[in-house]
Amino acid sequence: MDVNSIFQKNKDRVFIIDAATGECWTYARFYRLIKMIGAYLRDRGVKRGDRVAVCLPNSVPFAALYFCAPDVLFTIIPLNTHLNRHELAYICGSSKAKFLILSPLAEPYFRDISHALEVIRLPEKQELSDEESPFAWRGSADDIFSIMYTSGTTRMPKGVAHRFGNMFQNASSFIRALEITPEYRFYNVLSMAYMAGFYNLIFLPFVAGASVVIGETFSPRQALDFWKYPVQQRVNALWLVPTMLSILLKLDRNEKGADYCRQFMKKLFVGTAPLPVRLRKEFEDKYGVCLYESYGLSETLLISAVTDETLSIEGSVGRILPDAKLTLLQDGEIAVKTAGMMAGYVNDQDGSIDRVDSDAYFSTGDLGRLDPEGNLFITGRKKDLIIKGGINISPLALEEVMMRDDAVDRAAVIGHAHTIYGEEIIAVVTLKQGFQFADIEPRLMEHCRQNFSEVQRPHLILEIEQFPLTVTGKINKEKLKNLISAKLKLSQ
Repeated sequence: MDVNSIFQKNKDRVFIIDAATGECWTYARFYRLIKMIGAYLRDRGVKRGDRVAVCLPNSVPFAALYFCAPDVLFTIIPLNTHLNRHELAYICGSSKAKFLILSPLAEPYFRDISHALEVIRLPEKQELSDEESPFAWRGSADDIFSIMYTSGTTRMPKGVAHRFGNMFQNASSFIRALEITPEYRFYNVLSMAYMAGFYNLIFLPFVAGASVVIGETFSPRQALDFWKYPVQQRVNALWLVPTMLSILLKLDRNEKGADYCRQFMKKLFVGTAPLPVRLRKEFEDKYGVCLYESYGLSETLLISAVTDETLSIEGSVGRILPDAKLTLLQDGEIAVKTAGMMAGYVNDQDGSIDRVDSDAYFSTGDLGRLDPEGNLFITGRKKDLIIKGGINISPLALEEVMMRDDAVDRAAVIGHAHTIYGEEIIAVVTLKQGFQFADIEPRLMEHCRQNFSEVQRPHLILEIEQFPLTVTGKINKEKLKNLISAKLKLSQ
């Protein structure tokens, strides 16, 4: 791990561009920002071993703080205001954060929390010296670098602790496998408070010597003119999530993006959630690009990736990266050993790190299969399994069949308590504009009859106006189950 050589080798190359202002930061200028903010934090009492919570919008200073953490030797705890106040208070308390760095816009969210923390406000303008200095970034590979809290669906979020060195090794492995070069320029519209927004779209481009345009966090409003900044700043690589693909297909009405992608896009990466086959085909057809799917967890970082060699294998999340090993347990659950493995989970009682055994396989909670060539296919989540009459049924296959219908926008399959079978299967869909559920429901039932045995078919198909989502855009199945249970009771 030689971060200083990355700064030195690329010192005159652009690393970050602020989408809103167009301001460019070379690697050398960004390094000076890291050092300036680091000195500012030290002057305010931040020292080695401290834990610092950060709540900022996507921005250059937020990116710099991530690199300040291992240089100053504090641990960064990014926070997202999409969490409710109870969750924010829980994270600040369980992580044993000492300092809180926040923007003025975030202050109302912390009104009841900030009294327990030492609040630091970054200066609005960063006055940087133009004087060049030797690159002496002193980050440690082994110190706890970050604690990121995963979006919980059934309980409070979990704190996942990572070391900087493990991130660096995993990123290097992915970069080599996907042949990412310094000529790549990414567009970051994922929240930098989460792993994908920082690791995939700040840290990984940095390790590759590439560049990134930082935009505001993606929203449906932004989709109406999504391609403005990619075209303006000559972006040639994107990393999106399936929800964003779906929204772009729905709201992006002109041909500017499609024309631009066909001419300039090198790669478009997709991850963080299952990518339905139909959604992939629709997006590739409209924008004339290939989608490079990857698979990983907050705990493990990236595990597998689709490469040029495996693009044609439908439904696969690619082959295992060189720094990872994968095995399938008896029930089909995926277990991995990887250089990107977390240091451990945060103990919410005392803030210590419950270390994981780096030599042991980590159970992911995902179900999968490997084909003879070593391509990985995700078949579902273990906790989402529906057990009907003693038979295990994975919702993912049913959801894929629902999504093949042109009328369906999104689909989710859940289990509902049943006195005889234990659980009954219920499919829930949202429809695209212009379709009526009364016309579509019989068609969906027929799809299921053609593709599944009687025990695997849904007992009911219901329509919902909008799915409850986690803060990272995944369907929150626990909340969905509660909504459907309430709906069924009301209809009885």
